Amino acid sequence: MRFNYTYSLKYSNGKTYTQNPAKEQMGIEASDAEYRKIVAGVLSGIAISKIEGISELLYRMREDVIVADRFKNTDGSSRTKGLKKSRDIAEIEFYLIESEVKAFKKMNNPLGIFDNPAEEMKIYRDDGSYITIQTELGKVYIKSSRNRAGAMSMDVETFLGKLGMPCGW
Repeated sequence: MRFNYTYSLKYSNGKTYTQNPAKEQMGIEASDAEYRKIVAGVLSGIAISKIEGISELLYRMREDVIVADRFKNTDGSSRTKGLKKSRDIAEIEFYLIESEVKAFKKMNNPLGIFDNPAEEMKIYRDDGSYITIQTELGKVYIKSSRNRAGAMSMDVETFLGKLGMPCGW
């Protein structure tokens, strides 16, 4: 599954940079077990970098952030060319997207979503193209065969609200 996160950096020179989650987020493929550990840890107040059993995922996340940092100025603006050498980063902290944290905190049993199987449905149009609706871990993903690059994702409650379903339905 795709795990979206944000991060903050502390450079060796003392400067800091915190990614603006409203403008950009990082994403990486994580197993359901890794994502479950992250959610359980964050809801328990544990920093993602301190969660046990996800060291390989944390390594890949760090590598992605180091590459992304080469294409950012320290004020967060984008560079047209990446730095030839990576900056000296002293510390990286990762964060679960705040909207996801809020959604999990609203749930009666947030870890219960990991017990539900993933599902997929295709709705075909007259011209043979289709919309794919997938649900996994409390999220709904909507993709169109007409636009392979575009997709939407949202939590289940938001999806049902967009359908005009009454709350609690």
